[in-house]
Amino acid sequence: MAHDILKGSVQQETSRAGIFILGILMGGVLVIVSYLADWFFVDPFYSSSLALVGTVLLGVPIIWHAARELGHGHMHMDELVALAVIASVAARDYKAAGAVAFFLLLANLIETRTALGARASIE
Repeated sequence: MAHDILKGSVQQETSRAGIFILGILMGGVLVIVSYLADWFFVDPFYSSSLALVGTVLLGVPIIWHAARELGHGHMHMDELVALAVIASVAARDYKAAGAVAFFLLLANLIETRTALGARASIE
C-alpha cells in the first residue's frame, strides 16, 4: 500500500519534471542565443528581447516559489536568487538575470532528479 503511494509520487514527480526540463531548456537557449545575437546585430534590441523572454521563462518559477515559501515563513537560497533576478531585470541586465536563473534551475533540477532516482532505487 505505502509502496503504491510512493510509486505514484515518483511517477508524478517524473512527469512534472519533463515539463520543467523543457522550460529550462527553452529559457536557457534563449539566453544563450541572446549572447550570440550581440555578434550578429549592432542594435542591442534583439539580444535584449531574446534575453528578456528567456529571463521571464526562467525567472517566473523562481519568483513564484520564493514568494510562496516566504508566505509560509521559510527562507532558502531561492529567495536570494529571486531578489538577484528582480534586481537584474530592474537594472535592464536581462542576460545576467537569465544566466543566474538558468544556473539555479539547472542545479535544482539535478538535485531533484538525483533524489528521485535514489527514491526509485529504494523501492
